[in-house]
Amino acid sequence: TFAGWFKEAAGTTPWAFPTEAVTQAVTLYAKWALNTFSLTYGAGSGGSITGITPQTVGYGQSGTAVTAVPDSGYRFVGWSDGSTTNPRTEVNVTGALSVTATFEALAGAVVAGQQYAWGENVGWINFKPTGGGTSARLGTNGSLTGMAWSENLGWIRFAAEGATAPFANTAAGNWGVNITDTGALTGYAWSENGGWIRFGDARAGAAIDHTTGALSGHAWGENVGWISLSGSGYGVRFSL
Repeated sequence: TFAGWFKEAAGTTPWAFPTEAVTQAVTLYAKWALNTFSLTYGAGSGGSITGITPQTVGYGQSGTAVTAVPDSGYRFVGWSDGSTTNPRTEVNVTGALSVTATFEALAGAVVAGQQYAWGENVGWINFKPTGGGTSARLGTNGSLTGMAWSENLGWIRFAAEGATAPFANTAAGNWGVNITDTGALTGYAWSENGGWIRFGDARAGAAIDHTTGALSGHAWGENVGWISLSGSGYGVRFSL
């Protein structure tokens, strides 16, 4: 962009047209300023941005790298301009940019072949039975949903029908198994032949790994005893 007329080629002293009189031949020098543009990066729910935002970058130059960082229990999906590059660096900038990173909660069903828990008094519990199956969703309002099957307990339901996480576990229509931000399991499941199964007992440490999707720790039922969610040669894992 044209930035004015100056008395020297270096462009340090402007010529003051309203006040300066011409008394001899004068050479003036046009000065040009590189156009600059703002690069702004934002984060939707479930994540944050690392790096400089906004950035001011000259025409044809490059910005600096920014990274979309998902919160625990989330994954990066993409940018609002359609790009999935992460981290991203703008090169050969010719205009302003404003984009937002989007994230989604990690979620998935039980992995076939990695679907069994063990009850000390009831034997195997299948988290991926024919006609049932369990899913996990992490992030805000994380939860277990669906049904598992036990030969001795019958169907085990992980949330009340129609209930929405987070489950308060204080009413007949609002119970279920929650997943906290750290992956801990809390709340209750219901087995048709064994009654309530409690997740979140301080001694049990029931949890889901945000990276592998594997369950660990124990659940407890007054009529069931301890249920081990993983052990030697068995365990339950979700495809997050």
